[in-house]
Amino acid sequence: MTMNYRETGKPYSESEWTKGIQIMTATAEKLEKDGLLPKEFPSPEIKFRHAEVLRMNEIGAEVEKQVLRYKEFGFSKKLKMTNEKFKDQIMGLVTPQPEKYRGRFDIPIIVLGSKIWARQQYESIGFNYNVNIIAIESYDPRGYEDQRSPHLVWMQDGTGKSASGIKWNSFHNDERGANVFDGVGLMVARPDLLEDHFVVLPGSSFGAYKRAVLWKGIDNGQHVNMFNADVAEHYSYASCGR
Repeated sequence: MTMNYRETGKPYSESEWTKGIQIMTATAEKLEKDGLLPKEFPSPEIKFRHAEVLRMNEIGAEVEKQVLRYKEFGFSKKLKMTNEKFKDQIMGLVTPQPEKYRGRFDIPIIVLGSKIWARQQYESIGFNYNVNIIAIESYDPRGYEDQRSPHLVWMQDGTGKSASGIKWNSFHNDERGANVFDGVGLMVARPDLLEDHFVVLPGSSFGAYKRAVLWKGIDNGQHVNMFNADVAEHYSYASCGR
């Protein structure tokens, strides 16, 4: 049953819920009598700002969740930081989502950067890293370079994004293929993602022939492999805002 502040019915009169309704009703009626209730809804601008505050809170909560998982995996120690300093640095990366990314890259991902080798990062989170081509760690023909320090990346996780025929000219100017460093952050943020689909990381490819892929075996082991393009196209691809 839904009641507005003018309704004075008393369903389930003995419940604490009803007592609360009665208190709120009496308070609202007094405010209305004293002329203190707003006569109209807040302006669209106020509503927008309120939504922005809520969204920043959501981003902060998501990033903090990732911080806790990174700490559990021992990354603050690997970066030679105290847990407190590590958390402060990562939480300082929280910024609003760029407007142009909305509906396209909606997941805020903390990527630790290339200061720690990709193999070490994946093995630390329980993955088998089966990439033997050193130069494969990142490649972007439009000039994106891996950052060495932790940074915030906006991503899409491959949901509904078939990797079939994916090429560099498939990406928009403000988009790049996720690479193996981005993949670590994605797995930290979405540890159960591979239950839904395997993820191709187009930013770590070897020419037209090999693609880096995050996948899960029948033994529940999680892996990073270089698969032939004709195999990888059966999976989904992740990408990031540039």
